[in-house]
Amino acid sequence: MSYDDLLVYKRLPFDLSKRIIRVLHLLPRTDGIICGKLELQNLEDSTQQYACVSYVWGDAAVTRPIQIEGQELQVTTNLFDFLAHMRHPHDTIVLWIDAICIDQDNLTERSHQVAMMGEIYSRCSTVHVWLGTPSDPKSIKRDPFELFDHFATMKHYHDLPGYTRGRKGGGRFWKREWIFQENDDFKHLWDAFLHVVDNRWWTRAWTVQEIILPAHSIVWYGTWKTSWDTIAIARERRNDQLYSCCWQSHKAFPSKFGRKLDVFLGEVERIDTMHYPRHETKKPLVAKEMISHFRLPPPNFHEIVLSFASRECKDPRDKIFSLLGMLPTTIFDGYKPNYSGTTAESYTEFCKRTIEASSNHYQILLGAGLSEMHPDLPSWARDFSKVLPLASVVLELYKLRAYPLFNCSKGRTCRLHIANDRELHLEALNVDTILAIGPAMNLIRDDPSEVISGVLLEWRRFCGEALGTEDKALIRKALSQVVCATLILDPSVEHGWRRCTKGDVPSAFAWQKFIDGNVAALDDAYLGAVELATAGRSMFITRAGNIGLCSPGAQPGDAIWSLSGLRVPFVLRNADHGRGPEKAYYLIGDCFLLDAMDGEVGQEGEKEESVVLV
Repeated sequence: MSYDDLLVYKRLPFDLSKRIIRVLHLLPRTDGIICGKLELQNLEDSTQQYACVSYVWGDAAVTRPIQIEGQELQVTTNLFDFLAHMRHPHDTIVLWIDAICIDQDNLTERSHQVAMMGEIYSRCSTVHVWLGTPSDPKSIKRDPFELFDHFATMKHYHDLPGYTRGRKGGGRFWKREWIFQENDDFKHLWDAFLHVVDNRWWTRAWTVQEIILPAHSIVWYGTWKTSWDTIAIARERRNDQLYSCCWQSHKAFPSKFGRKLDVFLGEVERIDTMHYPRHETKKPLVAKEMISHFRLPPPNFHEIVLSFASRECKDPRDKIFSLLGMLPTTIFDGYKPNYSGTTAESYTEFCKRTIEASSNHYQILLGAGLSEMHPDLPSWARDFSKVLPLASVVLELYKLRAYPLFNCSKGRTCRLHIANDRELHLEALNVDTILAIGPAMNLIRDDPSEVISGVLLEWRRFCGEALGTEDKALIRKALSQVVCATLILDPSVEHGWRRCTKGDVPSAFAWQKFIDGNVAALDDAYLGAVELATAGRSMFITRAGNIGLCSPGAQPGDAIWSLSGLRVPFVLRNADHGRGPEKAYYLIGDCFLLDAMDGEVGQEGEKEESVVLV
């Protein structure tokens, strides 16, 4: 039976002017039939408690029937498994589940309820995070959450299966050290852990607000369970150990396991930075511990969207709608999910509101993910449907932290306005024009050495051409500043980055090894900056003989502009069609331009021009 045929939706219609939801009363039963009934509930009535469910729908073509007030409703197998697991033999359980409580075929109702989902999850007594069930439970030899319990209870790396004490060196100079050798116990522990971290729940857009907004949560995998607090505490205490008691045993931990754990706990941390500041009063002890370790302020709305750009959803509009519950109501007041509108309309309106209310130097114009000549989007609007690799998300967030270190338009304030919903009007100074563009670098830590060397050799040739010299020392001096964007990784300073000094530049010996593709020749601080600056970037040279880094989508003839009030230069492409005094351009993206990042532009009295980004 389809949603349209379910009579209960007609019996319980919504008054769209009120904050009303339907809740499922999961009825007690012990046989194989899942039965329930729906009731209306006022969100403002705090006496009526309900729990939410966060899950992945799964294949919509593979379903099983449940009974809602005597009528059959098909639900996906994953949801059916949850209901069968949660059903109590004697008591009724009250739940809010999107696939059951919303008539999914009614676009008006769906838009109305999605607009309230932030409040729905914020007001629930708890959220059940359902990761599904193993296809063969007997194949899992250990509790899938055991590794979290291990670190949450302050156990050490060397307490894990596989660690032994060994000897290093000989004669009188030997010393004891930790040695790791994978054994069956560790394999069983790790394989069970992978059932959690490789679950599709971590890849879906909607699950972000579903774990951040509720104060309390239970994470299930089959019959195993833990709390989100346990996962968060495990992350924090494990991180504390890395630079204290466990630095030696962690060094022995194989990188194939360590990298997987690091990436996963990084995703947990991005959730924690938004979750715990919201719930200081509801769970003060664990929130205080978490917040005391945060080095950065809570993310702004652009950082929230960017943090989860690796997440996926079936409907591209949901990349925004799924996060509305966490965004400032002062900015997005009146912005309602509209499933009758187009994806481009949703993205453009979101970017417009962000830019008009921006107090953070218009970060939404920075980095990867711009529309790149999308036929339905203005070039200054982001194409949120693009799924960025997780490694790229991390680097883009780092770039935002480093952004305040530059001041390209020093002394010039931002004056912009948006007209006709598609034109971004602002003041700018023309800086230079791109003459030629070299090959792009991917992730410098992951590419083969021959690929890295091939790109760097071409960049070195470009640099020499721009400088008009073959002097290796002069080329190294300039290129070594460009490939790190004059930045250096420094965990001791605010935001973790500072500007590079002469003492941070690699020696001639280390530099040559790097040019040959050996990235290990660079120290970690400089290599971190190189990775940040070069990932997904091409080197370019300009007509004036300067060099820099830009998006591979730039072309010879594109202009470099300093947009007033913005801290880095941008590449723009001519789109003028006889507009008159204001010039029209497509926004290609931000860039790094050597010797133009600290207010050098405009020092000779050049006048600003009015430009329009379309």
